[in-house]
Formats: sequence, structure tokens, C-alpha cells
Amino acid sequence: MEEGKNDRERKRKKPKDEDSKRERESEREREREREKKPGDGECKSERERLKERKNEKDKDEESKERHEERLREKRKERKRRRKSCE
Repeated sequence: MEEGKNDRERKRKKPKDEDSKRERESEREREREREKKPGDGECKSERERLKERKNEKDKDEESKERHEERLREKRKERKRRRKSCE
């Protein structure tokens, strides 16, 4: 009876060990990808992705600035209206 319990515990632990093994292997694979030279095709596409992300961030910042500017203009207009009503 005790042996059956130990077998069940081992079976429960085994998938975790396999998962951690897969995780370590995938981490090693990612490190290999990072170590590739800049001239490699993979790194080039990574650089392109980084450029695209930067461009998207820049666009987002520009749109935020435009939005803030519009809000400022609206506030100014409201103030003008209030002053004219007084």
C-alpha cells in the first residue's frame, strides 16, 4: 500500500520535471537565437521588429501629443466662453 502511494507521487512529480526540462531547453534555444551574429537573417528580422515597435511608439506619442493639444484648445475655448458669458 505504501509503495502504491509512492508510485502516485512519482507520477505526479514527473510531468513537472519534464516541464522544467522543456523550459530549460527553450531558454537555451532563446539564448542561441540571441547569440546569432547581426548578419544572420533571424537577427535582421528582429532588428526590423524593433524598428517597427519604435515607430509605433513614436506614432503613439505623437497621437497622444495631438490629443493633449486638442484638450488644451478645448479648455481654452471653454474659458473664453465662460468669460464672455460673465
